[in-house]
Amino acid sequence: MTFAKLSATSIGVIFACSLSVKAQTVNPDILRSVRQCQGADCRTIAVRAARDIKKQGLSAEVHNSQIGVLAGLLFERARGDTSPRAGRDAARAIESLAAYSSDPLQRKSLLNIAKAIRTGIASELDLDLPVAASPS
Repeated sequence: MTFAKLSATSIGVIFACSLSVKAQTVNPDILRSVRQCQGADCRTIAVRAARDIKKQGLSAEVHNSQIGVLAGLLFERARGDTSPRAGRDAARAIESLAAYSSDPLQRKSLLNIAKAIRTGIASELDLDLPVAASPS
């Protein structure tokens, strides 16, 4: 698997449905918590956020989109702080989010992204790729 393919496939799957989140956005308090998480607390905060999203009883598409939004925040955090510890903590949090996705392809993609962060290639992945989204 090439990293270019990983980028297009993994990132695309995670964020493909994000446009549908417009109707039901992630709670701003949850977003703030994930954006501001520090160290090992990121995993705990990500799990709490995923549980809160699950409790909302959303459609699978919206639920998975919101998990993707959280993973995107953690991914950007890992890219912004290149210390090995920050990457490890973000990777653990993203791996935890994978367990809350009902989409097997999204789960696999989240795990691949966590692996990319752990191996130090997160900066090679491009979040600015255009992705398709189903109309809602």
